Amino acid sequence: MLRVEHLTKSYGRRVVLDDFSYTFNDGVYALVGENGSGKTTLLSIIAQSENAARRSKGRILLDGIEIKKEVSEYQNRVGYMPQRTTLYPGYGVEDFLMYVAIMKGLGQDHAAKEVNELLEELHLIDVRDAPIGSLSGGTVQRISLAQALIGFPDVILLDEPTVGLDLAERIAALNLIAKRGLHSTVIMATHLSSDIAHIAKEAVMLERGKLVYAGSTENAMSLLA
Repeated sequence: MLRVEHLTKSYGRRVVLDDFSYTFNDGVYALVGENGSGKTTLLSIIAQSENAARRSKGRILLDGIEIKKEVSEYQNRVGYMPQRTTLYPGYGVEDFLMYVAIMKGLGQDHAAKEVNELLEELHLIDVRDAPIGSLSGGTVQRISLAQALIGFPDVILLDEPTVGLDLAERIAALNLIAKRGLHSTVIMATHLSSDIAHIAKEAVMLERGKLVYAGSTENAMSLLA
């Protein structure tokens, strides 16, 4: 269980997140709101990655433990796909994903098996040896999603994971995200109503950094219409 309590982020006088509190259990949550509503900032703070934003106030607890107390262990339990992804352009796709898997502590055989499964599920088999820098934006998007899912993390944070994908690629990505949501907490920022309707069990809506709605996806889509 991921519990966010009174999370606030300010840049000077500008408040980007305003006293956000919510409890996330296993399942897929659609994080929705207009551009500038605070979605990316919220995911970045929860991710606690090296380049992530830092909270101004509030607490984040995973299974009742404040994540600041065990940052390294927490980061090993989190998969994060930022909105703007910078991958290593000279790496081949499979080599890059293997590198991520090994860095997450997977053994060689386990890593190879999981990477191959992700390549298949995200339709990346045909480009497994291609340098990342030579690939289209939609393909790089799927590689970024794959790296976030390696190691079956307990918390998966996805910022617009299906933007730029064609229909077949989007369906494959959503199917995989939904499957991971059976055993993980998935928070997926999206503005696509099809994403919300197909896989999210709840929608969480931000407006100017404030939580303004949390509940059924059907009601959320009517509010967004």
